[in-house]
Amino acid sequence: MPNKEYYAKHREEIISKVKKYAEENAERVSYRNYLYRQHHRQKLLERERKRRREHRDEINMRRRISFANNPEKHQMTHRKWYAENRKKQVILLRQRYRNLRKKATDKLGGKCCRCGFTDWRALQIDHVQGNGNKEKQLIGQWKMYKKILELESLEMVKEYQLLCANCNWIKRFENSEVTNRKRDF
Repeated sequence: MPNKEYYAKHREEIISKVKKYAEENAERVSYRNYLYRQHHRQKLLERERKRRREHRDEINMRRRISFANNPEKHQMTHRKWYAENRKKQVILLRQRYRNLRKKATDKLGGKCCRCGFTDWRALQIDHVQGNGNKEKQLIGQWKMYKKILELESLEMVKEYQLLCANCNWIKRFENSEVTNRKRDF
């Protein structure tokens, strides 16, 4: 085991030797570091995740300050990154939206309240009292689904129900919720 007292006395000298070696053998050091990262990849990832969890507030504060001081730089960086990763992001966003929608429909029972239809692709979340479009415009579709997931069952039954597309349109027609349409009847 190395002597701590020796390192304490000769710290500056040791640091200068290490720096000199790194400058003279840059490729060798770089390759050795690369091999270390490859071999200890999982350990390093866990260490970084732990650090980020423990210092989340500090990291977020630095990020906000950096965004405030250099908005153009961050905007350009984001645009460049998005241009390079657009297809992947669109796919991920669709998957997140679909999963959120599935969870919300499952919480509401997973079937139409009127006819019992169960295919989630045609199920629609309906506001029992109507005016669902106003809420969707006010808070957005994502937040509406998240709100449903957070609600208790009694509140949810009062506000929302699950209807298939046909039953939803029939309900809208019966309750005169269809606006700006010419009626043939």
